[in-house]
Order: sequence, then C-alpha cells, then structure tokens
Amino acid sequence: MQVIQNAVTVNISMLVRYLFQIIGSIVIMFVVSWQVRSIEPGFRCTYTHGSHRVLAHSRRLAHQLSLVMMSVVPVVAVSAVIYGRYLQGLQKKFQDELANATTVAEEGTRVSACLWEAVAHLSLIRFDPSR
Repeated sequence: MQVIQNAVTVNISMLVRYLFQIIGSIVIMFVVSWQVRSIEPGFRCTYTHGSHRVLAHSRRLAHQLSLVMMSVVPVVAVSAVIYGRYLQGLQKKFQDELANATTVAEEGTRVSACLWEAVAHLSLIRFDPSR
C-alpha cells in the first residue's frame, strides 16, 4: 500500500511541475512576442542570407513564431508518446523472450547434470573392484 501511495504522490507532483513548466513557457513566449510587437511599428529587421537581402517585419514574425511553436509542440509530444509506447511493447517482448531463453537454458543445464550423474553412477557400477 505504501509503495502505491508513494508512486501516486510522485506522479502527481511531476504532473503539477510539468504543467507549471508548460504554462510558464507559453506565458514567456507570448510576453517576449508582445515585447517585440511593441517595438516601433515601422521597424524592420534587416539581415543578409547568402547574396540575398531579407527583410522581415518583426511584429508579424514574432507572433507567427509563437503560433508555429504552439502548433508544432503538441504534434511532437503526441509522437513522442506513441513512440514511447511502441518501445515499451518492444521491451516487454524482449523481456519475455529473454525469460523463455533463460528457462530453456536452465532446463538444459538440469538435463546435463542428470546425465552426468547417471554416467558417473554407471561408471561406478561398471568399474567397481568389489564385484
């Protein structure tokens, strides 16, 4: 009972911690996006990429990046959960096969031990000098 209670307590505390991290990350992302948006309206970031000069409007770009993050992170999270469950299935199959192999090896060892004992007993009977 104590083990189950500890496991539940640990899982609930981890859930709360991860929820705070997610909510905090989203808030920080939008606060930074809002601060970039509040820069003077006509401001443009200029940088070069290869031989091309690129102009990016910082206000629109900041919100677009926030929305991209909001749309990509759930997809990645769901994919990670699906892949994790797939790996758990493989791990279970591996453990089952390892248990079967161990059982077969143990049975083979028992048979070998029995055979060696029988051979030793037959050798004693065959070469007994008192007979």
